[in-house]
Amino acid sequence: MLFHPCHPWCSLVIQIFKDATLFFSRSTPNLATIIPAMDHIDTHLTNAGQNPNYLPAIRASLALGKAHLNKYYTMTDHSEVYRIAMSESSATI
Repeated sequence: MLFHPCHPWCSLVIQIFKDATLFFSRSTPNLATIIPAMDHIDTHLTNAGQNPNYLPAIRASLALGKAHLNKYYTMTDHSEVYRIAMSESSATI
C-alpha cells in the first residue's frame, strides 16, 4: 500500500481517479463523457483542497492536481470539436 490507510484524503482521491480509469477503460471516451468526468474530478479536488483538516502539503498537492486538470479544460475550450459539441448539446436542451 502506497499510503497509510488512516489518511482519508488518500482514499478519496485515489477512489476518484480509480473510478475514472475504470469508467474510461470500458469504452471509447468522447466529449459527452469526458467533460462531466472532468467536472466531477474538479469538484472533488476543489473540496478536498479546501479542507482545513488536511495538511498544507496535501492541500497544495491537490491544488497542483486541479491546476493540471485546468490545463485540459483550456485545451477543450480551444478545440473546434468541443465548441461544436457544446453548441449541439445546448441546442437540444
